[in-house]
Amino acid sequence: MLLAEFDPPIFTEFFLKRIKSALGGNAYRFMQDSPTMATLREIGGDDAVFVTGSERLAGAFQHEHRRNSIDGVFFLFLLSTVDDRRLFALVKYDNDQVLKYDIADRDGQRRAILEEFRQTFSTKRESLQKIALVRLGEEDGELMVRDRSRPDGISEYFEKFLRVRRAATPAEFTKKAERVFKEVFRQHRADLDPDIVKGGARRINEQLRATREFGPETQGQLFDSIFGMLPDDSPVRKTFKRKLTAQRLDEETFRVDPTAIPKPSRKRIETIEGIQILFDEEVRNRIERRELDTGDTEIRITTARVTVDDDDALGRIGGA
Repeated sequence: MLLAEFDPPIFTEFFLKRIKSALGGNAYRFMQDSPTMATLREIGGDDAVFVTGSERLAGAFQHEHRRNSIDGVFFLFLLSTVDDRRLFALVKYDNDQVLKYDIADRDGQRRAILEEFRQTFSTKRESLQKIALVRLGEEDGELMVRDRSRPDGISEYFEKFLRVRRAATPAEFTKKAERVFKEVFRQHRADLDPDIVKGGARRINEQLRATREFGPETQGQLFDSIFGMLPDDSPVRKTFKRKLTAQRLDEETFRVDPTAIPKPSRKRIETIEGIQILFDEEVRNRIERRELDTGDTEIRITTARVTVDDDDALGRIGGA
């Protein structure tokens, strides 16, 4: 059923709160041949076609959503920002079963009178099935999408209706997350426990590879497993949140691609005296460490032959 255009002046805050929730969604971009983008661009260029354009979108959405659909309402909102930019919000709301009660006097007794409502809009997060907040550019368009059925992405039929692609691949998102953790580690080495500093890069790689899904629900747990249980006001935690936001990962949800984090073949041991040992993983069994009663650590290397025993100066010949 198609309805006429309406302006919600009374319940503006209700709808704006629902629309703002899309800001915590996942980033997408329109494909160049997206019919939805073309229709939105047409509406944005001429307010007179808002009704006919929104009816085409509603029909297309219903066409893709015919199977196993829950009764509800499909909205198209045209929004204006303080800097006169136009945004679109496409919203699918599910109907909720709501029971309303009134108190009435019957036969000298106060009784609850129940009444059922089905065509309702609820503040419950679960009622907002899908939402896409759209900003059109000169040639393409950016979207923030939240899909209740696929928190880490978008359902197949909604993706087909919008004709979009993810702003980045799981591998690209994974590399961004790895970069954030390693930048935080390098910046706050002095603030971390020595045991964590000792194997920081390996710890980050291993914990990230072991994480199935990265998102707002798992970021804190992953942070703790890498950097330890730090207070909420820790400078390490603050830097982490700031860098996540800078990379637009603070609200993004994606499946971690373990293959995006290569296992380095080169290993390094460094002592407090400045001694460094570089070696490949396959010869690790030739390096033995033993804790002494004095508190020192003894490192023993077994080798078939020493090939270099020289001053480390060749690389600086001719330098100042």
